[in-house]
This record gives sequence, structure tokens and C-alpha cells, in this order.
Amino acid sequence: MMKRILTLCLGLGLFMNVSAQTKIAVYVSSVLSEERNTLLADNLVEAFAENDKYIAVNRSSAVNAILSEAHEILQNGHIDFTQVANATKQFGESQVCAVSVIKLTDTYVFRASIVDVETNAVIKSTSYHITKSYNGDLTYNDIYEASQKLINGLLDLPKPEPVKQQQVETNNKKSKKKGTCDIAWGIAGAGYPWNLATSFNFRYGTIVGLGLYADIGAAFTHVSVESADNYFASTTVTRLHYAAGAKFYVFQGLNVGCGYGSLHNPLERVKYNFGSELDKNEAKAIRKQFNDNRNGLLIHAGYDWYSNFLFFLGFNGGISYDLKNKKIEPMFNLKIGLSFSDI
Repeated sequence: MMKRILTLCLGLGLFMNVSAQTKIAVYVSSVLSEERNTLLADNLVEAFAENDKYIAVNRSSAVNAILSEAHEILQNGHIDFTQVANATKQFGESQVCAVSVIKLTDTYVFRASIVDVETNAVIKSTSYHITKSYNGDLTYNDIYEASQKLINGLLDLPKPEPVKQQQVETNNKKSKKKGTCDIAWGIAGAGYPWNLATSFNFRYGTIVGLGLYADIGAAFTHVSVESADNYFASTTVTRLHYAAGAKFYVFQGLNVGCGYGSLHNPLERVKYNFGSELDKNEAKAIRKQFNDNRNGLLIHAGYDWYSNFLFFLGFNGGISYDLKNKKIEPMFNLKIGLSFSDI
């Protein structure tokens, strides 16, 4: 007994659901080929079938056969909705979706209307057009796009809202806030005390971030030499230059940092007994007097620009503190190179 009641309830529910759906016939008449008319009609039937309110069937062939006997089809693609509605009454559908496609010069115009079979009243109508810049038939993608546009207009499906530029920028910023790594190679760099160096720079973060740097190159000390006979000459002392440390980016590229590296005097003055001219051996002996290597802390502030166009520019200035001699001296440097941003 319970099984019969359950079966009855299920059947009743199914009947109510089916009866609540509208039976609609799809009919297409156009200047397009038969294959494209079929494709367009099938696309519309599929779209109606996905909607819970409709039960759809393609009646193009059947209606064409009826109208052909009555000579009611117009060769230019126009549709007489009254004749189509009358022709579909015998099939039992309560509504018909009649689609026409006409061609004006190089533009195809699609028009679709939902018509009540009993009253011949137009319930909903929409249109869409495609312009072809060459003399040719419509492609599969053209037919598919047209059918989607028509069904959206007939069923009032919600259209996706256009994404505003400000929204795109906000989304980009949100995704970028997850973490951005910037790496740069400072191909050429120069600084004071006088040095030439190459450098490697790393930054992690967006508005605020942390970074690391390392420099290696050569430092130069200009030596002014005075002889006992008041002759003056000069030579240059070249040493290894290196520096490494960490940076804290307080706002985008603006940063403060601390590191450790070699220290060099930019200028030295010595007295050395030589003749009227300083020869190579004498210059070598003078340079040996400056073989002491000094190291110290580097405290600085500056700005690093990591460009998305593979360009890197960095500059900073500050002070160095000689750990051995307890001496403070100014320092600055400039770096130019390649940036590998947003990796």
C-alpha cells in the first residue's frame, strides 16, 4: 500500500512538473544554407531545453513542409508569424520560437520572436546582427554566437557585468599583495669612496618589504707623492671592494639598510724620495705602504627602482664606521642594471 502511495506521489509530482513547463516549437527560416539553419535551430532547442520552464523541439522541417504546400514561405527570409503559429497547432506546442535571418549588403540580421500559438500574440522578440567584411557564408562560431545572443534576449538571461578598469587594478593589487619577488643585477655601479662594482639585489614585498644586496668590484685610492726635493707625482692604489647587507623597504623602493664591507680612503698623501720622475718600481713600493685592509659597518638609505621593463636603478647614501680605527666616513653609490620583476 505504501509503495502504491509513493509511486502515485512521484507520478503526480512528475506530472505537475511537466505540466508546468511550456511546450515550445523552434522554427528557422533564413537565407542561410540548410545545414546552418539546422545548426541554428538545434542550438536554440538546446538552450530552451536547459531552461526548466520549457520543453523544446525543432519543427523547422515539418513546418517548412506544411508552408511549402501552402506556398507561404518567402524567399527573402522573412517570416509570417501568423502562418507559422497556425502551422504548429497540430503538433501540440503552446508557443513557437520563430527565427528569421536576412542579409542586407554584408550584414546578416537575426530576429527571433516567441509567439503564442492560440492568440498569435508576440510574447517576446529580440534581434542580433553580424557584419562580414568579405563575401562568404557564416562560420560555426558565427552561428553559435548568434544563437546565444538570441536566447539571452528571449529568456532575459542576466548579462555578465563589465569589469571596470579600477576593478581590474584592484584585483591585480590584491593578487600582488600575496608577495612579490624582485631580483636585479646591477651591471655597472660606482660609488664613493671611489669604486666600480657589480651588484646583486633582491626584494620581497609590495608596499613594504625586505631585501638583500651584495656588491663586488674594485676600489681606488689616489696617492699624492711628494719628494724631498719638492717634486710631486701621483699613483693609484687598487684593492678589492665588497659589501653585503640587508634592506628594509619602508615604502615601495624607498629603503634603509645596514651591511658590512671593505673601507677605503679616497685620497692619501705621502712623502717618498724619488728623482725628478716617479718610475714604476718606486710607484710599486709606494703602493705597498697601503696594503692594510679595513672593514666596517655600512649604514645607508636610498631608493631602488625595479622596472617591469627589465631596467633597474638604485642609489643610496650614508656613513661607514671603521671598526678598527673607530672612524666615521661618508659613502654613496649608484647602480644601473637589469631587473627581473614580479617573478
